[in-house]
Amino acid sequence: MEEQIKLNDNSYLKFITLSEAQSIFELIQLHKDYLNEFLHWPRLTNKLEDSENFIQATIKNRKKHIYVYGIYWEDKIVGVTGFNDFNKQNRFASIGYWLAPSHQGKGLMHTSLKILMKKMQEEFDVRRFEIRCAVENLASAAVAEKLGFNLEGILKSAEVVGERTYDHKLFALICE
Repeated sequence: MEEQIKLNDNSYLKFITLSEAQSIFELIQLHKDYLNEFLHWPRLTNKLEDSENFIQATIKNRKKHIYVYGIYWEDKIVGVTGFNDFNKQNRFASIGYWLAPSHQGKGLMHTSLKILMKKMQEEFDVRRFEIRCAVENLASAAVAEKLGFNLEGILKSAEVVGERTYDHKLFALICE
């Protein structure tokens, strides 16, 4: 996969490097209340070292073809997207994403995922993509639906976030 992928004149995807740790950490802190609603990891991101550790893990995971990109708008990171899991033998990839509320509704996530999925299909013949999100996470479900994913079912008690346990919607897109 490429290190940087142009989305449009104002935005691009780029592999995250340690030089972005401070920017990512600040973005998470700025939107922590929003992110904490449906994600468990923001409450664990309390110091710069936490963001550095995340970035180091994403760099290491590239060897396993698990790619994570920063989403940049006018050269400023505004979110993260990529693959949480990849199984080459079964041609399967699981997608994860988050985007600052100020940059939602611009088509950034839709465009990002459409491009990344196409590249995974071309390079690794991925046939199944999955997105999981809390039943209550309407914005995340809308991304999956807009991309043409089908709801395959509800996973009961799939994730604990803070004091709350969420059921997940399991979306899948099968590529022939």
